[in-house]
Amino acid sequence: MEQWGTAGLALGIVHNGEVVFLKGFGTRNVRTGEPVDPDTIFAIGSITKSFTAVLAGVLVDDGRISFDDRLVKHVPNFAVGDAYITGAATLRDALSHRTGYDWRMDPIVFLSGGSRAEIIKRMQHVEPHFPFRSGYGYSNVMYMVAGEALGGAAGAGWDRAVADRIFMPLGMNRSSTTIRGLERQTNVATPHRYVAATQGPKPISWRNVDMIGGGGPINSTARDMTRYIQMLANDGKVEGRILLKSETLKELLTSHVDAGEDPDLRPFTNFHTWGLGWDLKDYKGRKIASHGGHIDGMQAEMAFVPGTGFGVVVLTNTDGVRYLPTAIVRNVLDRAFGGIRPEWNAGLLKRGHAFRERLAAVPPRVKGTRPTLPLTAYEGSYRWPHGVASVRKQGERLMIIYGPHQVALEHWQYDTFRGSWDVFGEQLATFSLAGSGKPDRLSINFVGDFKRVAGGGAE
Repeated sequence: MEQWGTAGLALGIVHNGEVVFLKGFGTRNVRTGEPVDPDTIFAIGSITKSFTAVLAGVLVDDGRISFDDRLVKHVPNFAVGDAYITGAATLRDALSHRTGYDWRMDPIVFLSGGSRAEIIKRMQHVEPHFPFRSGYGYSNVMYMVAGEALGGAAGAGWDRAVADRIFMPLGMNRSSTTIRGLERQTNVATPHRYVAATQGPKPISWRNVDMIGGGGPINSTARDMTRYIQMLANDGKVEGRILLKSETLKELLTSHVDAGEDPDLRPFTNFHTWGLGWDLKDYKGRKIASHGGHIDGMQAEMAFVPGTGFGVVVLTNTDGVRYLPTAIVRNVLDRAFGGIRPEWNAGLLKRGHAFRERLAAVPPRVKGTRPTLPLTAYEGSYRWPHGVASVRKQGERLMIIYGPHQVALEHWQYDTFRGSWDVFGEQLATFSLAGSGKPDRLSINFVGDFKRVAGGGAE
């Protein structure tokens, strides 16, 4: 933790179906010094996706759904920019990340500020990022749609169904699907961001990702997560009761799409695929099911070995240390499996530092340039598949307004400006001029490409 610069961490290990290690380290908040313990609440981010898949399995066991139900059956207003995918995409496709859509649809969620229903409505104009069922494309938005489908089939909504069908039976009493009410809870970790200038973590606000639904808003503790692992690593059973049929769990852990080679794990890994809600690979001859999670100020990872009663979970409250949970999980796997024990911490720490440097890097800049046109000429409305953004001159700078977000742009070089785009960080925004000499396009790195609405200037 000292090497990585993280504020707090909780670690739980299950072996032969029993919790053999459960402990907190560091602090919930560097300003108050409150200690982390096994019951400290953290955001688990995308590990939520595994809960959505488990909920799907529970509802399959109930006979309420099939993995091959089409999404439109349970979410009638679901539509994307490809009519065939709209009608053909199934729950299985969404849970295995093979719908033809990937992370490039994330701006719908993180920039629009809309509800789940509003986000689904905005999807109807988005064209596929790759051919349907041809490969793997990690999609938060499609998992949100899957969650809404499951909530509809359960007749209770995704949030209620997860609480009733997973949290409650497992005794995960400090777990939730929303940040609402966290301020009234005790023993809650504060998110932190690693600040390179001070070489340490700085408290930041919790990010509200409730709108992601099935894709990412669960909060939990190390103790609660070990209960989840006990059920998963014991073929779906908890204290002799069946929460998930073993054959259904096997379906979740069956490879559905190739997820690409993981060169970091050579020579211990031969395959890397995606099941339904789970990242699957072999490691030293054993099949590992895992998932990681990342939300501003929080990093997490869990892994388990099906049918063995073994698993591990790591929760942290500092980002900028993207690979720390991974280093610990791999260390625990090596301790359990024996054999060669690579120095994962050193290698991943080097990658972590490189990641921090990329985040802090300032792009090349040609100094002494100026915009081609007066700032007022760039004003107007610019459309992209997710909606319309407005560009306005405010004082001596431009502002981009999209949903609840207002991004101030400073001139960078020529017709390129720089602004801070929420979860996407500092990005460059470049205006392109048409043959008429007027701006007709706006391209923002890691956000998207916008076409100016016909009619010209400020509207």
